[in-house]
Amino acid sequence: MIRRILSFLTLGAVGASSSLVAQDKKEADIRNLDPALQDLVREVGGKQASGLDGAEVIVHSVTERTEFYRATPQGDDKLIVVDVTFKKHKLGFGLAGVELIDGREKKARSYGGGAYKVYLHEDGTLMKDQSGGHLVGPITWKNEDPIRVFLVYSAPKDLDQIGLGYWGKVIVDRPYRVVAAPNIKAE
Repeated sequence: MIRRILSFLTLGAVGASSSLVAQDKKEADIRNLDPALQDLVREVGGKQASGLDGAEVIVHSVTERTEFYRATPQGDDKLIVVDVTFKKHKLGFGLAGVELIDGREKKARSYGGGAYKVYLHEDGTLMKDQSGGHLVGPITWKNEDPIRVFLVYSAPKDLDQIGLGYWGKVIVDRPYRVVAAPNIKAE
């Protein structure tokens, strides 16, 4: 029980595991927690949810792959790689909360968050440090510089337009077409 609570509290703070694209996540009902823990969960959630208020989200490209770095699709899915920059984010923002959504539907259908992440410098060059240590998490985040990252999601093969969501909000102003890319395995 305590492990699930800690996992829930730190999901956005330390991000999801960068070794998998799809993960088995268990949901906890905060009503089952002690009232003090409920307040803490609501406070942390509110801070995370407001982390992109007024921020600028720039999608550079959206490509389809069969593999990308160490990520592979789940089952019959394909990989969707989103090259995106987040600017003017605030304390509380966490990459683990960025969800892939269907760009065609009027109501956003989420294909999940906790993407596999490949960190880039703002100019698009690969960061040597892929540990994520330079992004310490949303609650203690001191670095509010722009964040550029490849977010890699496993999604259905027929998904051809995407958007991005964050804490129930659509964070891009239009859907982006998924473009086929050469399947060159990046190491």
